[in-house]
Amino acid sequence: MAGEVGLQSDVYLDGAEKPRTLHLKNLRRQWQIIALQVVATVALVGMYFEVVSTYVVGSIDHTILFDTIEEYVISDQLPLGDWLTGEGRTGMGRFFVPLVLGLGLGGAMAFIAFQSPKVQQRIKLGFIVGLIVLLIGRLVLSWFAGMLFSFDLRLPNESELETLQTPLLLIMSLMILFIYLLPVIMETRVILGLSRRSNAWAIDITQQYLSNHANLN
Repeated sequence: MAGEVGLQSDVYLDGAEKPRTLHLKNLRRQWQIIALQVVATVALVGMYFEVVSTYVVGSIDHTILFDTIEEYVISDQLPLGDWLTGEGRTGMGRFFVPLVLGLGLGGAMAFIAFQSPKVQQRIKLGFIVGLIVLLIGRLVLSWFAGMLFSFDLRLPNESELETLQTPLLLIMSLMILFIYLLPVIMETRVILGLSRRSNAWAIDITQQYLSNHANLN
């Protein structure tokens, strides 16, 4: 964000000028910027609800996809709770909780963007380590425990490999949900992060999202 810093000048009462740095870390605390961010976020939510109610709800929304996966692929419930995915609700109620999730994720991404490179690197490393633990943590623990107590060097057995099912289904469910929420996530990141570099990319994603849903209908 180094390119998003500029200089401006304020005038004292005696006519002298003082320089003022328009650095994003300081600019984002001004009430005018906060008010603009609130208005932009409300407009984003209104636009998303309009698009979802017109093209998505009842035709190709995420709950229909989740129901299909549960019925024909795994014959069981996905790890994400119905309260989070909106399954069992009707109309726009299916998107209320996922929308809050998307706004929160976009806000978290904007917050991380304001951190120092060192902090960002630590957060990314923590995310990668957490993802690895989520995926294979139970498998590794049960596998090594089985070999330790049986004194047998072997490959993971079928019951141990089944521990991969839940984390893989969880990640798949989150990816599906985030695909539906991608415009909200990226635009929230732009609005709260004041990032002009990401704005064009976010607009392009939103336009692609709108055109895809319009074509599918």
